[in-house]
Formats: sequence, structure tokens, C-alpha cells
Amino acid sequence: MKNTFGNAVSMTIFGESHGPAIGAVLDGLAAGLPVDEAAIADIYGTNEEAEAGSPEAQARYDSYLAARRESYHKKKQDEKGAKTA
Repeated sequence: MKNTFGNAVSMTIFGESHGPAIGAVLDGLAAGLPVDEAAIADIYGTNEEAEAGSPEAQARYDSYLAARRESYHKKKQDEKGAKTA
């Protein structure tokens, strides 16, 4: 069994129907980007609420994505500045 969620960044979960083995694959992440499993679980729940039509959840999800983008780009700028210095 497998399920895939997301477009730009996708998470595919898979596992045994009646067994303990499970796993996940994240596609579309930039190389070296740290993965916070707790944040994924939290955002996945918020995204489900947003898809269900909750305006508050959509606002939280949008805010989270904006903060992640900003943090990622700042890190890349800092790394680029360190290489040229």
C-alpha cells in the first residue's frame, strides 16, 4: 500500500497492510535541507484542516510555508556570503 501527498514537495508513505513495517519518501526537497519529523506531522495535520476549509488552519499553513522559505533562502545567502568572503 502507498499514498502520495503534495505537488512541489511530495511525501509517499508505504507499509504492510497488516504488519509493522512502514516508511516514507520525501521528494522535491533541496539537498541538505534538514527534516524535522515533528514539524511534518504538525503541518500535515494543519494542511488537512486547511484542505477541509478551515480559514485559521490555512492561515497557519501559509505562515509556516512563508517562514520556511525565508529561513531556507537566508541560510543559502549566508552560505554564499561565507564562500565569497
